[in-house]
Amino acid sequence: MFHHPADLYTALFSCIKKVALTTFTPRYRAVASSLRDRFQRGDYPVGEPLPSQPRLAREFGVSLATLRQALDVLRGEGWIQSEQGGSTRVVRPASWRVLLVEDDPAIRFVLQLAADEARVESRAVSSAEEAVAEAQQTTFSVILVDVGLPDGDGVSVASELRRLQPSARLVFVTANPTQALRAVERGVRPVEILPKPFDLEEVIALLQRPS
Repeated sequence: MFHHPADLYTALFSCIKKVALTTFTPRYRAVASSLRDRFQRGDYPVGEPLPSQPRLAREFGVSLATLRQALDVLRGEGWIQSEQGGSTRVVRPASWRVLLVEDDPAIRFVLQLAADEARVESRAVSSAEEAVAEAQQTTFSVILVDVGLPDGDGVSVASELRRLQPSARLVFVTANPTQALRAVERGVRPVEILPKPFDLEEVIALLQRPS
């Protein structure tokens, strides 16, 4: 029994998230997620080597190729590093934050879902004003900006976001990639484009890519 609309929304969000991740998550990402949870719990302490790849593959019931895909994800996130001799050690990843600027609630939901699955901290806003306010207070590694925002041109706000966050990767989310060329013409670069429509896996890969 739900006593408040917020409780119903929270339950619905959790249910949709569970179904979406069950539907879209490949096996190697499930393995990466399990290993990541172990790192966060301290099961494999920082600086200590991981068990051998054959041992981990047997434990998870996957092929060596699938396990290596999972390790590549974790390596890209900064959780592990390989050393001479073939050993792989756990390291502490650097802070990784993502700003999601999207006014469409459904698309914003998918972006947040992708950030959650990618295990990156995210802030989601729906307007140019909110985006600038967040960028003034917090450092972000990646900024995804919808080209069409209710209170301003996404290309215009990108100029301000680039000024505030010169080191962040700036990604335009748009169904019309040619619109993003206006940003380049205005000197806002480098920029990337995430074309609509996109799938969950595509966004996860984008958020996990260091550069």
